[in-house]
Amino acid sequence: MTETTSAPAPAVSEAVQPFLEGTTTLLRGLTEQANELAGKAERVENKSKMVFEYRDDTDTTDETIKGYQNWFDAVQNKILEQQREVETYIRNKYFSGEDAEEYNAEETASNYKALVAQIKAAIDLLTTLNGGVTPAMDLPELVKLPGTRAKSAATGIKRPRFNSVQYRKAGESSWTLAEMKKAGSDETTSNLTALVNILKAKHKGTDIDSAKIQNALSEEVASNHGGKELSDLADQEIVFAINVNTGDNESQNYEVQVIPKAR
Repeated sequence: MTETTSAPAPAVSEAVQPFLEGTTTLLRGLTEQANELAGKAERVENKSKMVFEYRDDTDTTDETIKGYQNWFDAVQNKILEQQREVETYIRNKYFSGEDAEEYNAEETASNYKALVAQIKAAIDLLTTLNGGVTPAMDLPELVKLPGTRAKSAATGIKRPRFNSVQYRKAGESSWTLAEMKKAGSDETTSNLTALVNILKAKHKGTDIDSAKIQNALSEEVASNHGGKELSDLADQEIVFAINVNTGDNESQNYEVQVIPKAR
């Protein structure tokens, strides 16, 4: 049997020795006070998270919360409707005749997506032939197709519901499911709120939220899915990128994969 010994305590000089016990007691008390404050802050933060989870739970059966969600969505729809009205007014008054009539958003998005796929396939082939290293090429920067707003005021905002939401750091190969317990239940659900909670836990102080992720999703749908609505893509995989600020002017790119539920 091998006897293990702990490392000897650092030597204490004679000048420090008389103050060591009293200072240790003082520091122990200060540390306990600091830990109590940190514990209280964590408890408050956790309760705040739970409030948001209950409020934004798309599967809630609480009629008061459902009533709030319906009211909030109706207000947002009204805002979008008025935005569309004033944008139409501005286009008609200040930008009429600038090839808007001959522009087909759905056809443009479809053609753009096909071209990007060809570009990616060619670069992937060259990379494979070059031993996995992408060769340097003098290419113009690819301009991202601008996103578009929802086309129909009747459609409005609907809280997105998903079969699954998964994520991974850019460059990684495997996906991780973003899930959380349903409010007041042991069952789990996978949604954008769960992803936000995970990212906030990984990157303290980040300002990522569900709205920013949903905006990135909306841009992906508008740009690369033939101008369809999210509700038209039920049970289909949609992959898009988000950038999460991690503090100290640094950030981390993530890929997100969602599979919308049929309504």
